[in-house]
Amino acid sequence: MAVVSRVDGQGRFVEDVILGEGALPEGCVQSRPPEGLHSPRWTGSEWTEGKPASEILEGLKAAKVAEMAGAAIDALAPMFTPNAGRDETALLVAGHVLKICEALNIPSDPRLRTVVETGQWALTKKAEVGAATTVEELEGVGWT
Repeated sequence: MAVVSRVDGQGRFVEDVILGEGALPEGCVQSRPPEGLHSPRWTGSEWTEGKPASEILEGLKAAKVAEMAGAAIDALAPMFTPNAGRDETALLVAGHVLKICEALNIPSDPRLRTVVETGQWALTKKAEVGAATTVEELEGVGWT
């Protein structure tokens, strides 16, 4: 048994094929693409890179941006409640912007105050949940 490569009509690698006894199937080549090619293409005599260098670079850049974003999220995660980091950040920013507007006597969108007040209420409720020592106390904590 051997592994060969199936290619399409333009020579692009499609898949590995396990070859049993017999002739090489149509659309297959005896060799396998070397590691490191992003889009292997069979020219009829050798494997080449089938994707333009600019596309490879753009793909690598996108992957690196995603990697850095993941690292940033991991680094910030301990500062926030799981699954609520974005909401907590919005609350913090709203609170700071509202204080700046008030200090400079700049009119602000009334929704900003609502965000801050609702966020503070949520933090009060979170503290009540944390302070509960019995199931009954916990069940007694409600939004209103």
